[in-house]
Amino acid sequence: MNFLKENLFLVITAAVVVVGVSAGLLLGKSMGSQSDTDSKPYISKAKEINSLASHGVNKIGVEAKKRRVEDMRYQAETVADTFLRRNRRGCEVLSFEISGQTVPAFPVDPEFKDRETLRQLFPEKYRREIASLLKTLKRTVPPTTKEIDEEIARITASAMPAEKKEEKIKHTSSVTMSERDRRERERFGHMEARRGTGRPSNVMDVKSDVGRQALINLVVRQSEKGWIYADEEQGKTGDSSRGDSRMTTDDGAMHIALKRNMLDYSDDDLWMAQVGLWVQKDIIKAINLTNEQVRETASGKQTGVAASAVKRLMNIDVRGFVLGGPADSGATTTMLRYANIDSAKGDKTPPQLTGRACNKLYDVVHYDFTVVIPMRHLLRLQRNLMAQNYHTILEVSIIRPVQSDVHYYGTDSVMKVTIVGEMLMLTDWTRGRWDKETKTWDKDYPPLMPVEDFLKDIRDMNPDALRDEDNKRKGLSPVIETKAKTKTRSPRRRR
Repeated sequence: MNFLKENLFLVITAAVVVVGVSAGLLLGKSMGSQSDTDSKPYISKAKEINSLASHGVNKIGVEAKKRRVEDMRYQAETVADTFLRRNRRGCEVLSFEISGQTVPAFPVDPEFKDRETLRQLFPEKYRREIASLLKTLKRTVPPTTKEIDEEIARITASAMPAEKKEEKIKHTSSVTMSERDRRERERFGHMEARRGTGRPSNVMDVKSDVGRQALINLVVRQSEKGWIYADEEQGKTGDSSRGDSRMTTDDGAMHIALKRNMLDYSDDDLWMAQVGLWVQKDIIKAINLTNEQVRETASGKQTGVAASAVKRLMNIDVRGFVLGGPADSGATTTMLRYANIDSAKGDKTPPQLTGRACNKLYDVVHYDFTVVIPMRHLLRLQRNLMAQNYHTILEVSIIRPVQSDVHYYGTDSVMKVTIVGEMLMLTDWTRGRWDKETKTWDKDYPPLMPVEDFLKDIRDMNPDALRDEDNKRKGLSPVIETKAKTKTRSPRRRR
């Protein structure tokens, strides 16, 4: 005990040292264990990295990424092919039998030596195509003056005693054309005066009553012969010597292109006619579909034109390709304008609604058409048009139609509606699809658009709209000349 008392300080110090060392050992062991636990994930990742480094690239992962990229490219190509098929659905190029072979109008084959024959054959086949389109409308037309004269003679004869009919027929056949025209003006003078044409209206005898009744009979009868008024000859004066001119009182006519001498056509004229034919097909399909839908739900009380939605197709005008360019020299604002192919379109300004113009992906064509239609059916017509292809409605103009005595539309209140639209055509269709692997044009999508002068006009007004393969087309001069040529180029004379 004396020893503990005498050495108590040393004993306590030793105890403290022993406790401290023990505590340190215990704490160090605990921290080492936690450190090992925390470091295990890092060690595991390090081992994986070392394993990857030692075994090279992860082929499974690379193959998976490669398949994904290939799938995406395949899907993109599938979508493009679907769009192309829809774009040209039912829009075939006109072809001709020449020298024992079938020759398409486009693309222009530089090796074909008989191109002039094709240019001569094109207008007639184009007109037959238009006539075929009009036939699908189940169209009718206003009565002719000859038909009205015959109806007047029939009514007059039916009211005569039997013994005078033969004498009347002989007298009518001996009347000269000038006398007949004079009597015709007298019979219909009161009608023309009511329409504001300034013709006399003081003839109110039996003849005028007979003429009025004849006209009413024929107008109603003609309206029941078809679904829609669409007269391809309406804008042209009839041959009065035959007495077959149309009794038309309204403006407008079915758009028939290529009215000039057939020997005067260039490949560019034919290209615009071909594109115009495609556009007109879509418009007429939309009108047919609209009329079919409305007539299916009609009550049945009305027939002929009166039962249709679109009562009359007055005209179709394909304005042309739309190009973009600066509004003025040095301006940064882009304005739309029509390609310098037909100066006659200069009086029509392209609507700026969508701002679309020909570019590397698609070509843009503007058009307008005028119909007589009740307003409740207008939206249906627009929807049916846009369902045909890549169409967009740009403008709609609505006015009251001019009063007509030779068209019967039924009891509906109708309006004269002009629709301005645009159609998008993928450049792989109009300018051809280039196969980069084989370095040739796709046989299913050859370069239809002629170089002279369509591609030149597009290049001169907006060089960025041309693809690399377009710039390499034979006959297209280098783009470096564009600026100088744009400044000095004079308007091209129509050939």
